[in-house]
Amino acid sequence: MRARNELGATSFWLLMIVALVAGALVVVPFALAGHQEATHDREAIAQIDKARDLSAQATLQTAVRGAGAYFAENATFEGFDPQQASLFDPSIRYTSGAPTAGAVSIRGVTPTSVVLVASTGSAYLCAAMSDGVVSYGRANATTAAACTGGW
Repeated sequence: MRARNELGATSFWLLMIVALVAGALVVVPFALAGHQEATHDREAIAQIDKARDLSAQATLQTAVRGAGAYFAENATFEGFDPQQASLFDPSIRYTSGAPTAGAVSIRGVTPTSVVLVASTGSAYLCAAMSDGVVSYGRANATTAAACTGGW
């Protein structure tokens, strides 16, 4: 009778091991698929950020040309504000406040310099024109000196 109980216990443990292995074989592919999905999502988000970055760069380059035209006409950046900037390119939304996605913030206006900042939603890009030289950076700059490092 004891041998029969031991055989039953052994069969039980063998059945448990088989069930655990079978469970692992079922769960592992789903876990790996979840990891691949997460990797795919991160790559997609990175591509979206890159597209927003390029869009903000293009907008800032256009805004810099408008600021340069204003300076060429007035020999100063004084008075260059969202209303004046819109006269040079009405397709861009300008603000004098904090940079937001889809708008260019005009800041740090002096007689010889201006700073333009755009937000991509996850980062800031700036373009500064000072004494006829344009510099670019990845900062929420308020002065031309703070807009450095390139894009």
